[in-house]
Amino acid sequence: IEHYFQSVMDGNPKIDDIYTLRPTQTAHEMTFVVSGRDTQDRNGDGIIDQAEIKASLGEKYDTRSFPALEAGLQHPSVDPGITYDKWGAWLSGYAPVKDTSGKTVAVLGVDLSSTFVNADRKDLLKAIGIVDLFALPVFLLVAWWFANRVSRPFRILGKGMYDISHGDSHVQLKLSGKGSDHVFVELFNGMVNMIGSAKHSKDDH
Repeated sequence: IEHYFQSVMDGNPKIDDIYTLRPTQTAHEMTFVVSGRDTQDRNGDGIIDQAEIKASLGEKYDTRSFPALEAGLQHPSVDPGITYDKWGAWLSGYAPVKDTSGKTVAVLGVDLSSTFVNADRKDLLKAIGIVDLFALPVFLLVAWWFANRVSRPFRILGKGMYDISHGDSHVQLKLSGKGSDHVFVELFNGMVNMIGSAKHSKDDH
């Protein structure tokens, strides 16, 4: 199993460790079963420190600060953010390990180093920034067109109301365009004609 984990890690350099943990009778405590991470001088300082020693069989692990890990005994889960332990900073995913009867006997964990996670995050933000840079002019053009299209009937009405307010009670807006603009002009002209007819009828009486 350890060799299999290591072969998966060799093919996926961003994975720092693949391991299994099994629950104990103590709440918020699990113990390591298998870890694919070897003990090695990772920082190259010539000293194997505590963070560079692989988890040993039966080593206890306090899970009270890792709710996603505990949830991994029930269903696949992932840490909502970077987590920290004595080996470093990680973004981890978990899944239950079941025996042939379907009973959960352990949890499988996969750790991604925060270094890779942060690098991927920066690359994503950079890509989004580049897309926004090229897309912004298009968005602005579309926004201008939409605002112009929406405000056009009100500009038409404004011109007609201006003429009426200055004594031209027979103003007729020119029919132009299609769709809602055409209908809007017809309604306005019809309203002006109705007002004119009502005024003439009152004058005749």
